[in-house]
Amino acid sequence: MNAAQNQKQIDDAADADSRAEKIEQELREELLDGGGMNNEKQSPTLLVIHPGKEGGDAVYSIVVAETGEALASHMCSHSGFAYSDLYGRRENRKAEWAERFGEVEVKFLEETDIDIDELVARNHHWAKKEADHA
Repeated sequence: MNAAQNQKQIDDAADADSRAEKIEQELREELLDGGGMNNEKQSPTLLVIHPGKEGGDAVYSIVVAETGEALASHMCSHSGFAYSDLYGRRENRKAEWAERFGEVEVKFLEETDIDIDELVARNHHWAKKEADHA
């Protein structure tokens, strides 16, 4: 990788980190303004499975789309098993995540409007915040 490509990756990560911080700030402001305190039905928390639907042998992860927090991973021989291995047949995870997030919606990455670069940037931002609080 040359210096220009390396700088582009750094710039892209910084842009994604900035977008994630903006989203986080907007959510904080919404909560302070009483968002989530009314009787309106809240949107389910989106959990994203990566890599995508058409994959073979890989480590699949399930990630909170909004924050980038990786919740679990599992080695699967095909993406067709990823949903059930990570969520569908995991009653303990379903209960734990329902308690933590409320209603959840699980989708493969390509079924969302999030691209992999954005998801990775959100994950980096989340990991940095966790490290800062450790």
